[in-house]
Amino acid sequence: MKNGVGEMRKKAAAILCAISLCILPLTACQGAVELLGQEPEEETRGVLSQEVIIPMEKVTTLNPAVSNEEDTYHIGKLIYEGLFSLDKTLAPVGELAESWEYGEDGDSLTITLRQGVLWHDGEAFTAEDVVFSIEAHQRYGGAGLSPYGSSVAGIRSARAVDASTVLIAFSDPQNAALENLTFPILPQHQFRNLSALGSSDSGFVPIGTGPYKVLELDMSSHLTLTGHENHWEQVPGNVLTFKILPDKSTAVNLFDIYEYSLTIMKEPDREALLSSRDAAEESFPSNEAEVLGFNTARVPLSDSRVRQAAALAADAERILSTCYYNSGILCDSIYYPGYLGTEAGGDPYEYDISQATALLDQAGCADADGDGYRESPEGEEMELLLLVSADNEGRTAAAELVRAGLEEAGLRVQVRALPFAEFEVALAEGDYDLFLGGYRFRETYDLRSLLHSSGNPVTGYADATLDLYLDQMQSAVSLEEKRAALASVKEILIRELPYYCLLYKTYGFVASPYLQGEQEAMFNDHYRSAASWSCEYTVTTE
Repeated sequence: MKNGVGEMRKKAAAILCAISLCILPLTACQGAVELLGQEPEEETRGVLSQEVIIPMEKVTTLNPAVSNEEDTYHIGKLIYEGLFSLDKTLAPVGELAESWEYGEDGDSLTITLRQGVLWHDGEAFTAEDVVFSIEAHQRYGGAGLSPYGSSVAGIRSARAVDASTVLIAFSDPQNAALENLTFPILPQHQFRNLSALGSSDSGFVPIGTGPYKVLELDMSSHLTLTGHENHWEQVPGNVLTFKILPDKSTAVNLFDIYEYSLTIMKEPDREALLSSRDAAEESFPSNEAEVLGFNTARVPLSDSRVRQAAALAADAERILSTCYYNSGILCDSIYYPGYLGTEAGGDPYEYDISQATALLDQAGCADADGDGYRESPEGEEMELLLLVSADNEGRTAAAELVRAGLEEAGLRVQVRALPFAEFEVALAEGDYDLFLGGYRFRETYDLRSLLHSSGNPVTGYADATLDLYLDQMQSAVSLEEKRAALASVKEILIRELPYYCLLYKTYGFVASPYLQGEQEAMFNDHYRSAASWSCEYTVTTE
């Protein structure tokens, strides 16, 4: 019995020992192991980040004097400043220029520079930097290496009167507009001479007077900008990181993992591309106008009533929705919507077939033989030739809608879609009656090369009164004078109609759900409100 009891005690002790060994990890590591079925508690909190990540495509150089690349241009707006900048209506306002005065003949401009401006490296900004920049842009921009050649082409000379005053002389008062003086001012002390500026390689580190300066630069991966602590106006509190991406439009696919904060999309069908994405898109006017142009040297398009009838028969609203996915604005002329603060009028020739046919009757284009198609005032059968570039699907579709409208008004039309090179040749040779095309305008909006009698390469339209007002727009010494000349120009364009503006395209500022701040993007300044941006994330922890 003793042996039996002893064995039982040994077994009980062994079982207790085993139980204690099983319990020990649970009691010794209490809190590290959860009992099955117990749900963890979650805590949600907001995290504010001052880093904003923006996509950029790989560029050759960040030197604005020798680059035509779009990213160099827009990033340069953050780093560099001009004597003047353009506001939301594209009117000039002083930037590095504090005050200015035109000479008596309007062919010279004395500019007093802003005091206390420092370059990113701490050197003082002076009038010599302005003179150096003008010479640099004349040399390299004039050779087509940057977009600033035409801005300085009208400058005859520039000299520093003293450290804070520069005198600019123009070759002609009609090329003295302040809008031309928005080119980036470069630091003379950074370069030995103009040749050194032109030989800058891909590792060029830009130094400007702008609100942002370079913090990090790796031309293979990223560029990081931080606030310029000595900026004369504002010191941004955020950091902008531009990450290189082969195609910037794909950045929206990486919003969810915080890889990018925003992007600019130009695709007309961007709304469909974004339909499945958690992103906010805000459209803004581009500088691209889609136009119906007329060969005014040919009968019957030489008659403004026939041109007006064609505009009335072209259903611009339908073209906008059908061919351009509603990514556009109907506009009263080929000038930027709301240019210089003027009223942004809508389509002055809303679709109206009955009014179109009445105008054709007034112009003497009647259907004499009753076949449904009109003849010229001389009684000859007409078939109008409408040219369009075959390389653009939106325009070819729009051309068919224009043709349908014109034929409804009784005008027989043949649409000829040509490869772009052949399309340009046909326009230059005047081998057309109408054409459907697009123009991308410079931010200065000097449209004399398109509208002036002396340089009009396409429509052949000539009007001495229009020429006068176009010149006044470039020689006006005040914004009020410029607006008055613009009103007269638009009145003539709407009445005489050498071009009918079908629409202005829009671009999209696309932001991730985490981006905070203002959106003031413009076609010529994508990152206009960058200093207000930050990112606010929601983080969930257990």
